[in-house]
Amino acid sequence: MARRHEHELSRDGGIERRLTLAAGALCLVGILLFVALAALALVTFEQAGAARTVSFDAYIWRVTRFTLLQATLSTGLSVLLAIPVARALARQSRFPGRVWVIRLMALPLGLPALVAALGLIGIWGRQGVLNGGLAWLGLEQPVSIYGLSGILLAHVFFNMPLAVRLMLTGLERIPGEYWLVGANLGMRSWSIFRFVEWPVIRGLLPGIASLIFMLCATSFTLVLTLGGGPAASTIEVAIYQALRFDFDPPRAIALSLLQIAITGLLLLTLRRLAPPSADGPTSGRNVRRFDGRVGVRRMGDFTVIGLAAIFTLLPLGSVVVSGLLADLSGLALDPMVQRGLVTSLAIALCSAVFCVGERRR
Repeated sequence: MARRHEHELSRDGGIERRLTLAAGALCLVGILLFVALAALALVTFEQAGAARTVSFDAYIWRVTRFTLLQATLSTGLSVLLAIPVARALARQSRFPGRVWVIRLMALPLGLPALVAALGLIGIWGRQGVLNGGLAWLGLEQPVSIYGLSGILLAHVFFNMPLAVRLMLTGLERIPGEYWLVGANLGMRSWSIFRFVEWPVIRGLLPGIASLIFMLCATSFTLVLTLGGGPAASTIEVAIYQALRFDFDPPRAIALSLLQIAITGLLLLTLRRLAPPSADGPTSGRNVRRFDGRVGVRRMGDFTVIGLAAIFTLLPLGSVVVSGLLADLSGLALDPMVQRGLVTSLAIALCSAVFCVGERRR
C-alpha cells in the first residue's frame, strides 16, 4: 500500500514537472515570437521603395565607446561605494532605524528616472542646493551636473543602493561559525574582510556588476536629461534618434543588435570569472558578529551608513519639497493628470498580476 502510494506521488510529480516545463517552453516561444516578429517587421521595412545599407560609421563607434565608458565607470563606482556600506550594515546588525535604512536603499529602484533626474538637478544643478551654498559662502559655482559627471552621479544614485542590498543579503548568509572562529583567532578588520567577507562578495560581484552594467548601458532618460549634448550620446539614444528623427529602422535594428552583442559578451565573460561556490556544512547556529563593537569602528560604520543615507535622501527630499510647493490641488483636478494616473495604475496593476501571479491549486 505504501509502495503504491509512493508510486502515485512520483507519477503525479512527473506529470506536474512535465506540465511546468511545457508551460515554460510555451511562454518562452511566445516571447521569442513577439520579439522576432517585431524585429522582422522593422528589418524588412523599405523606405522609398529601396532598402538601405547600414554602415557602422564614426558616429556609431563614438557612441559605442561612450556607452562602454560610462557604463564601466558607473558600474565600478557603484560597486566600490557599495562594499563599505554593505559591510557597515552587516556589522551593525542592530541599531534603531536599520530596517528603514535598508528600505531606503530599495526606494531608488522604484523611482521614475525623470523624477530622480529632477531631484539630482535640485541638489547638484546650477541653481541647486550645493551651488547655492557655495555662492552664499562667496565661492564660485564649479559643480556641474551635465555631461559624463552627471550621468555617473545619476547611475550611482540608482545602482549603489541596489548593489548594497544584494551584497548585504550575501553577507548576512555567512554562517555563524565563521565569526566565532574569527573572534577566537583575534582576527582584525582587514583579516575578516580578506578571509571571510571578500570570498562572499567576490562570488556576488560578477552577477551584480553585469546587472548594473546592463542597466547603465541601456539607460536612456538619464543620459538624455543629464548628458548635456550630442557628445554624451549612447547607443540607446542613437536608437531613439534613428527611429524618432531619421526614421531609419535598419539602422536602429543594427544598433540594437550591437547593444545585445556587447551585453551578451559581457555576461559570458563575467560568468566565466565567477568563482565556484565554497559553501560547506554548518551547524546552523545563529549569526553573531563580534567585530564592529569598538567605539572607533562603530562610529566609522555609522558615518558610512549616514553618508549613504544622506546621498540617497537628498534628491528625494528635493522632489518632495518641490512637490509641496507646487499647486497640488490644481494638478489633482487636471483631467490630463487624472487620465495619466488611471492609465499608470492600470498598467502597473496588470503588469504586476502577469509577472507574479500564479495558479492556485
